[in-house]
Amino acid sequence: MSCSIERFAIEYRLDAEGMIDRIDNTESLSEMIDYKNSKLQQLKAFFNSLNEGETVKDYVTAIYNFIVDNGILIKLEDEIHELEETDVRLRNETEQSYNLFIRLLDDSYTVFKDEEIDFSLFYETFIDGLKSATFNTRPATIDQVIIGLLDLAKVENKKYIL
Repeated sequence: MSCSIERFAIEYRLDAEGMIDRIDNTESLSEMIDYKNSKLQQLKAFFNSLNEGETVKDYVTAIYNFIVDNGILIKLEDEIHELEETDVRLRNETEQSYNLFIRLLDDSYTVFKDEEIDFSLFYETFIDGLKSATFNTRPATIDQVIIGLLDLAKVENKKYIL
């Protein structure tokens, strides 16, 4: 092991009796480095597939394959399912965000089809779509929305007044 890595892998602490205790973190650091390297390999393969693309279909396919192949879609579905029981508002936001992302991919393909375009143009239009996105922020079904004239409303027992 190189000297610089060893500085992080070996840790020294004082125990309860004031004796120096040597802790070897080599295994956990090794696991962390392996995890980092595997994620970097996944990203490298993803960026290579984007670089090889020539059409929006190629770019969209690379993005979608990255989502599916790396288990992101499954993790997202699991998170949405877990949030269903704990935080309905966050679940709705998460689901809306994912649906918007997929809709933007679909819309990109609808607009450009199999036309050869530079990735930078695809990227700019996609980012513009994300920036202009709006989300439904109405309360969940457990709340109520009452619409009426303010001059006739009794506002003292209402949580929000717009």
